[in-house]
Formats: sequence, structure tokens, C-alpha cells
Amino acid sequence: MGRLKLLIAEDHELMRRGLRGILQLEDTFEIVGEARDGQEAIEKAKMCQPDVILMDLRMPDVDGITACREIHSLFPEIKILVLTAYETDEDIFSSIQAGASGYLLKDTSPEELINAIQAVFEGKSILHSCVARRVLDKLSSHFEQHLQDEPFSPLTHREREVLNLMTQGLKNRDIAETLFITEKTVKTHVSSILRKLNKADRTQAVLYAIRQGLTEEI
Repeated sequence: MGRLKLLIAEDHELMRRGLRGILQLEDTFEIVGEARDGQEAIEKAKMCQPDVILMDLRMPDVDGITACREIHSLFPEIKILVLTAYETDEDIFSSIQAGASGYLLKDTSPEELINAIQAVFEGKSILHSCVARRVLDKLSSHFEQHLQDEPFSPLTHREREVLNLMTQGLKNRDIAETLFITEKTVKTHVSSILRKLNKADRTQAVLYAIRQGLTEEI
């Protein structure tokens, strides 16, 4: 298998150089392009066909969210990992709804960034810890009134209960205690939920729920 192809979309030259310097040290990565704004990111995505794009949000002319939406529409197989200094609700949820597979802040360590790139390439979803907590808080506050919505209709009533508690950040043991069932039963329900929603992990299930409009009122 060849090296993982990366495109860096970042308007600050110093930040681009820093990212390039870090990522070039990894033998498994190949930087195939750089972009200074969202429009250039779209053009470079078409030209270079990267596996993963590191996408800044606040860029001149065309912003990162618009670029993310356009690239995801044209090339859904390209994974987009947001790397930004901002963590507003609008930025977080707009990025996820635009198709981003991950959301990291620029205080992320090089090791965390490298691991996150590999993870999103493998189809996983990555959220910075403080972002993940806010996503769960927002989602859980809107979940109950949408339980019967079409995207979750394949789930049984008990699975919807378990998913509701998952969106609140509860672990299997806590869910078991809340619903008065065994932890083994909870694991069975979680596996069934992920299978029915075709998601690899809990984070992906949460992001899917956001994309299906459970947070439209935030």
C-alpha cells in the first residue's frame, strides 16, 4: 500500500510550514498539496486527490466550512479533518454537517494529530475532548423529541433508550445501572445500534445523529 496522501489547507504560512515539517517526518504520509484558502483547497482536492485534508476554518475568500461542503459533495471518499483555533458551536456543528470526519484544535499535540489523521483515513471519527463533550451535551438535549424520526426507525425502543444514554456520554456500566439491565445486555444493544446505523463506533453514531438533523434547533 502506498503512502497516505495529505493536503494542508491553512492560510497562515508559518502554520503550514510547521504542519509540513511535522508530517514530513512520518514515512507513511505524503504531502501532495497545500492551499491558502478554501477555493484553492477545492481546486487542489480535484487536482491532487488526497486521502485526507487538514482543513482550517477561518480562511479568506472561501472559508473552510464552505470548502468542506463542496469537497465532500464532489469527493465523499476524501476524509476531512478540521484543525482550527476556534470551538464555537456554529463552527463545530457546521463542520460536521458539511462532512468533516474530525474536529481538532490547534493545541493538539503532534502525536495526537498524526494518530487522528490515520484514524479518519481508516473511517473513524475524531473529536477534540472539549469538543466531544459539547457535542454530547447539545445532542442529548435535543434527542428525546426526535427519537421517532425516520433515521432511527430501525432501532427498537430499548435500543433508542440506550442510544439516548450514549449521547449523554454514559459508559456501558452506567447505562446498565440506569436501565436495570446487565452490562452484557448493554454491549449487545450497542453492537446492534452501530450495526443498524452502519457506524464503526459511538462517536460516529453521534456525528450521524447530528447530520440527520437532531441538532437543528441549536
